[in-house]
Amino acid sequence: MHPSALLPTGVAVLGLLWLTPGSVAGAETPDPYADRRPEAVKAWRKTFSVRLPDDSFVDIVTRRTPALIGPVTESLGDEYPAMRSAILAGNHDLAFGLYRHLALCDHSPRDEQEIQQELAEVARTGQARFAGHRIPVLTMRDIDQIARYEQDLHRRLRRCGGLTEAQRDEALDWRAYAARHGVSWAFKDIAQQLPRERTFTEDGLAAWEAVWATGSYAASSWLGGIHDEAARAGTEGRFDLLDGYAYYYIYYALNRALADEYGSAIMHRSALRVATQLAEIEALLTPEQHASRSTRVRALLAGNPACCYVD
Repeated sequence: MHPSALLPTGVAVLGLLWLTPGSVAGAETPDPYADRRPEAVKAWRKTFSVRLPDDSFVDIVTRRTPALIGPVTESLGDEYPAMRSAILAGNHDLAFGLYRHLALCDHSPRDEQEIQQELAEVARTGQARFAGHRIPVLTMRDIDQIARYEQDLHRRLRRCGGLTEAQRDEALDWRAYAARHGVSWAFKDIAQQLPRERTFTEDGLAAWEAVWATGSYAASSWLGGIHDEAARAGTEGRFDLLDGYAYYYIYYALNRALADEYGSAIMHRSALRVATQLAEIEALLTPEQHASRSTRVRALLAGNPACCYVD
């Protein structure tokens, strides 16, 4: 099933990252928006044999996070026609990159006058504008800090200033295009943009199931949390504590395996936190559910041949 079929009704299908800003096209690589990761990186696979609750083992094959591809010059406005042509020619990953950068332009200055107004406000209040919100940054009263912020504002103006209003308004259309063509990042962005009151409902479940279907291992943590919280709250829908346990277990097992393989303290701490959640859910399972824990984990993995990339 295509992941887009799992998205909740009413959702517009309209952050170890491998960033691949293209370089100037050359004779051997005419597409400046090609995925420029080394072939060894794209082909990388690592199989982890993880222990299940019944002490049996299951293999999970991991791969690198999908590439994020974006503009290759300072001016998104100048590049827009070329990016659009590349997307329509089949570079579907670029559709999400175009959406992402258009979204970043939402709160960028339109002209030099807006920059000067913003700098005056920062000097007066010590608050900078990020993603439409004022963030207290007391050191912004320092002249060196303000100078650096001014440079950033001018960089954002160069990036976004040449866009037409019609192009800016097409951001969600490009995310929709990316989702229709199975781009993993588009599904994750859709799920992350859901407000909390919809996350722990059937809408949130469907949105994160679509992310899981692309192979995201991070989605297993979200699905574990959604099933756990909604089932405990008695929310009407397809919520099941055993599914919550099984999704959390997949996330826990991969975190443990990755932490052991790469000596990651962050992943080790994450695994310990999830282990606490697992213990809480385990205490609420019926004897029949308790006996089915490993079977449910295997079923979820077997049902997702795309599993898993590390995101």
